[in-house]
Amino acid sequence: MKLNKAAILFFMGAIGMLNLFGCSEGPKYGQYSSRDPELGVTMQYPKDWSYSEARGANGSYAQVVFIEPKKKDKPVLAQIVLTVRHESKAGVKPPTQEAMKEDLLKKRLKFKDALVLSQSISEISGIKCDVLEFSYSLRKELYSLDGALVPIREKVIIFKNGEKFYIFRYRNTKQDFEKFNKAFVNCAGTLRFKI
Repeated sequence: MKLNKAAILFFMGAIGMLNLFGCSEGPKYGQYSSRDPELGVTMQYPKDWSYSEARGANGSYAQVVFIEPKKKDKPVLAQIVLTVRHESKAGVKPPTQEAMKEDLLKKRLKFKDALVLSQSISEISGIKCDVLEFSYSLRKELYSLDGALVPIREKVIIFKNGEKFYIFRYRNTKQDFEKFNKAFVNCAGTLRFKI
């Protein structure tokens, strides 16, 4: 069968459009396994992102932060953050998931232009969790008092496993939020506890 030039160009254009509009492979993932026993988790994360683990003062929390690669034209980079707090250091009374959720709501609503976009209940690794979504404004330069404000969107998942609270969140600029929302959902869906 002989194809003419127009048919070849049509097929090449169709393949290009499939890749452009989302029928390509999608993001690649790496496997994260915490070094800090207080975190005690494994999960997938966007492979080209960097990550680092940290501990709060006096062991108040353990945390891993995943950050998208630096871009010149993007002042606020996307972050996926998992923070683990023992109930004795969570700062909420009583030490319940509901109290932790209410504390987070109160803190986020203090931000400039803060709105609660949604609240729902879901499940991670068989554990009931609260899912909250916010929008608010942050300074482009986080430590500057005169920096321009940037609209932010954040999704937070809160749950308790044993005596530990897990606060799992994804934050990005409002306009780029959807770009990594599926990656965050994948991170949450692959989260497993080390035994």
